[in-house]
Amino acid sequence: MHVARKVGLEIEDVKLIGGYANFMFKLEPFEIVARVTGSAGTVRHGGAWLAREVDLADYLNRAGLNVVRPSSDVPSGPHKHGTQYVTFWEHLDLISESPSPSEVGAHLHKIHKVLESYPKDLPTAGALDEVWAILERSEVMDRLPANDLSIISRRSDRVRQYLSNRRLDCQPLHGDAHYGNLWRTPHGLVWGDFEDTFMGPIEWDLACMTASSFVLGRGEAARTALEAYAGSYDTALLDVLVTARTIQAIAWAIITLPDLTANQRFRSRIQWLAQ
Repeated sequence: MHVARKVGLEIEDVKLIGGYANFMFKLEPFEIVARVTGSAGTVRHGGAWLAREVDLADYLNRAGLNVVRPSSDVPSGPHKHGTQYVTFWEHLDLISESPSPSEVGAHLHKIHKVLESYPKDLPTAGALDEVWAILERSEVMDRLPANDLSIISRRSDRVRQYLSNRRLDCQPLHGDAHYGNLWRTPHGLVWGDFEDTFMGPIEWDLACMTASSFVLGRGEAARTALEAYAGSYDTALLDVLVTARTIQAIAWAIITLPDLTANQRFRSRIQWLAQ
């Protein structure tokens, strides 16, 4: 990898260890992971969003929370190479067991309490503004049948109208606080993937935590996670943001997945919106 060599790493092998809108590579023989922009780089321009991720993760580490650490062996970045950006992180040994709903809820509340004091500026409503922009792109709309577009448009308009008529209490958020971003390690649970951080209502992170359970399941895991979240929240706003989160998942799937018709989770989300 060009950027790794540029910062002084003589790598012997590169192993893909994860990715969806961005990709993570283990750089052998080092305990370093390179995070490289994928389809997210077609939506977000420049490296400011990645710089925010590195800074916020560093802040949370210094505050004593168990979150992914930017690399201390090389400059963590972001580093630009062509049209892509790379950040470097400490490698974690992950345990395949997923966190329980109660663990996710409790750990999310801890993150929120510390983020209340985060001193840097963040974009406001960043995740939602991004979704509306994605859905206006012609190459996105061309991938969907007219009926699906009508369903998404109708529900999006309702969400936007509701939010425009509300004064929202905002604070720094994780931005993408779902189960896949809370990792079990030999040293405990570790939050990762702060690239979506923005200023918004805590109910957005709660929607990230619960939407899949409410939309794709029967909601038991969501209710357990919410019970474990030790703070108060607006249930009506959460309901609206579960819809917004579902629309976000659909928008990113349109950009990322090569075959939408074969993805049952995508179809299930569309069907849920149609209800």
